[in-house]
Amino acid sequence: MYSDRGNENSRKVLKNIKRLKLNRLISVIIFLLAFIPGTVHGSNTMKADPNSYSVIYFKNNQFYMFEKSGENQKLSDTIFLGVNNDEDVYRQYQNDFAQASKDGNTVYFIESYDLDRRVGELYIKESRKEKEKIASEVSKYFTISEDGSTVLFLKNYDFENDTGELYAYSKGQKIEKISDDVDYDYLINNEGNAIIFLARGNDYKWDLWKFEAGKGKYKVDSDVFRFYTYDFNGIVYLKDYSLEWKGNLYIHKGQDEPEKIDEDVFSILTVH
Repeated sequence: MYSDRGNENSRKVLKNIKRLKLNRLISVIIFLLAFIPGTVHGSNTMKADPNSYSVIYFKNNQFYMFEKSGENQKLSDTIFLGVNNDEDVYRQYQNDFAQASKDGNTVYFIESYDLDRRVGELYIKESRKEKEKIASEVSKYFTISEDGSTVLFLKNYDFENDTGELYAYSKGQKIEKISDDVDYDYLINNEGNAIIFLARGNDYKWDLWKFEAGKGKYKVDSDVFRFYTYDFNGIVYLKDYSLEWKGNLYIHKGQDEPEKIDEDVFSILTVH
């Protein structure tokens, strides 16, 4: 897993082009297949038994779900406010408005999204339970843990500076504010109890932070350009990145001081 602050404009343009092409090609978008027990995370291999998987799909400006039990139900009310026809809906549609746990039993989604203000209401829907509102005035940038126990989301998002207030919600607990001025590329571990994120620091540079449930947060380093993590125990990152596209490569393990690996590094390719 990684976070990348480089080439943001190019990345956003490419994403929008791909989404627009996809939206024009299909009239009903099935965007997330809740993963099948016993298969690789993200695999598109499906068992013959239709009750072995769940499907979340989007039509008529609403989210629906076909559950493992064989039930088909509507998850949400109107997703995008002020949009009156399918073509406009698909033009605005983005996959990150809903996410499901690996077992497919928990879904988080945004509805009543105001396209002008770019905020909506964040909900949780667990299997065989009514949906429950978590928070209002939430930006589209949210992510969940693999087990579905925790969701991270941003409020009061500044789209000009790409930062907002980061909050965490875990099932059965109160919403907890994690930090201010957070970048949207934050990461959460599979169990939902560790978070890595970038936040604005001095001189408008990015500070790298790690948060652990029950322990709080601590700053790993400053002036960080990009970071990767494999298992959340170690973080590999580039800092002091120059206009010549070079930076210093570091690794941080546990609570130890960061260790410099090399200098004049252009990019991190992978971490194992």
